[in-house]
Amino acid sequence: MRLALVVLVVLTAPAVAHPPPPPAEIAVSSRPTLIEWTTWLRGSIAVAHGDPAVPRSTTAPIREAERHVAGAAGAGFTLPLGQRIRIGGWAEVRGWDVPLIGGELTVTPGDLDLFFYKGKSAITARAGGNPSQLTAQLGVGYRAPWDLFGAKPRSSRYMIGVGMVATVTQSRLAPHDWSATVGLELEPLGALRYILGIRSWY
Repeated sequence: MRLALVVLVVLTAPAVAHPPPPPAEIAVSSRPTLIEWTTWLRGSIAVAHGDPAVPRSTTAPIREAERHVAGAAGAGFTLPLGQRIRIGGWAEVRGWDVPLIGGELTVTPGDLDLFFYKGKSAITARAGGNPSQLTAQLGVGYRAPWDLFGAKPRSSRYMIGVGMVATVTQSRLAPHDWSATVGLELEPLGALRYILGIRSWY
C-alpha cells in the first residue's frame, strides 16, 4: 500500500526539467527592425579534397577525398533593405583556424511558426574568408525574435532559429584543396532555454 502511494505521487508530480508551457506568441511587427542579430552552433558532415603534393604546415596531407564531422560557432547581424531582404556581416570559428568573416544576404519569403513562436522562413547566403581560406554558405531555415533582454521598444532584437546549411571552403594557396559540408545550424540560447525548461528565460 505504501509503495503504491509513493508511485502515485511520483507519477502525478510535475517534472522539474520539462519544457515550460507554450508562452504567449511574440507579435512580429510588419516594420523591419533596424538591427537583427544572432549566434549559432553548427554540426556538419564534411567532405574534404586535397592535393597530397601541396605541403601543409598544420595538418597532414589529405588523400584525394575523406569524410569527417565538422563543427562551427558564429555570430552575425543584419540591416533591412526592405520588408523581406536584409544584409549584414558575420564571423565564424571553425576549429583552431583563424576566424572567418564576411557578408550576408537574407531573404524571408513568408511566415513560419515553430516552437511556439511566430517567425519567418529564411534563405541566407553568406560569403567571406580569412587570410588562407575562402568560403560560401547557403542556408534554409526558420527564425523568430526573442526578448533576450526583456520586452522593451528597441532598435535591435535577438533572433532564434534553426536551419540546414551547406558550405564550400577553398584554400587561397592551393585551389585544389577544398571542403564541402552539409549540416544543422541552431541558435544555442533559445535551444537550451526550451530543452532545459529554464523558466526565468521566458
